[in-house]
Amino acid sequence: MDFGTFHLFERPENRTDQEMINEQLYLMEAAEDLGFSSVWAAEHHFGDYGICPNAVMALTAVARRTKTIRLGTGVVVLPLHNPLRAAEELAFLDNVSGGRLDVGLGRGYRAKELGAYNVDMAQTRAIFKEGIELMLEAWTKDRATYHGQYFNIDNLEVRPRPVQQPHPRTWVGSLSPETFELVGKMGANLLFTPRFAPEENIPEQVKQYKASLVERGVDPASKRIGALRFVYVSDTIEQAREEFRGPWTWFNGEAGRQNAPEPGSVQATDPRYQRNRTVSFEEREQAGSLLVGDPDHIIRKLEEMQETWNLTDLILWTRVGGLSTDKILHSMELTSKYIIPHFKEQAVRA
Repeated sequence: MDFGTFHLFERPENRTDQEMINEQLYLMEAAEDLGFSSVWAAEHHFGDYGICPNAVMALTAVARRTKTIRLGTGVVVLPLHNPLRAAEELAFLDNVSGGRLDVGLGRGYRAKELGAYNVDMAQTRAIFKEGIELMLEAWTKDRATYHGQYFNIDNLEVRPRPVQQPHPRTWVGSLSPETFELVGKMGANLLFTPRFAPEENIPEQVKQYKASLVERGVDPASKRIGALRFVYVSDTIEQAREEFRGPWTWFNGEAGRQNAPEPGSVQATDPRYQRNRTVSFEEREQAGSLLVGDPDHIIRKLEEMQETWNLTDLILWTRVGGLSTDKILHSMELTSKYIIPHFKEQAVRA
């Protein structure tokens, strides 16, 4: 199992935009020095929930300051982009980085973002499907031709070409149980965020994903499965809880405020878009959505997870709210010193 770090670029009220951007870039550079396999930058718009409007821009900055770490978009909200422009920009980043790009794509879930760009949420699945098909066409054909409901091109040369051939490793983000099967039908790598909701059954959903790959004629062993999880490590379990509780509580409230469906919208009555933001830190830790503790505790919890999830990639969401840079780095250092080597040794023994 490879370890990556996730960077939402959220902005607490006591920090400036520039401070948060510089801190996130610094942490992504530090991840390489500490032996992480990847860093993932998110795209969000119109609020302090996330102030990075284009993950490619952030990762291009990181690409010039790193040499080995893989650079993941987590995710490009494809319905907000012309897929030809996205294909060009992502291929450019793959060239700048020397072929280290992981392309994470999603259709978006925030009504505020989609509405401001005049994108109908009800059409995002169809737009996304055409968009990813057009991007793959642009990357793999000397001259791209595509005809769909939303996009139409004929005999178009798209440059630059990606370094990775036939194209960069492509992931599709999943936030709901039913989308695991859909990702498999696309033949993409799976990138999901578990909600630890009653309707979830991650092992069964992963099984559905793999079955869909087989139906498409794709060997599941050729694909990667990644999950994004809140993970914070400190010297003791009690210290970790004390340090992470406040920043996570701020973030949880901010996420609930900024991601709430618009009153009267279809999403307002759709249970898939409901998020219970009133639960406490302790309740979320008990449910399993927060992994907080010393290295031994985190290792035990991750071993339990791996028994049934069998991930290839775990993306750690540690940089949350007003958590100080030194505490984030200490968590990363403990992960680097104890947790990553433990799972590497397991892989060697296997």
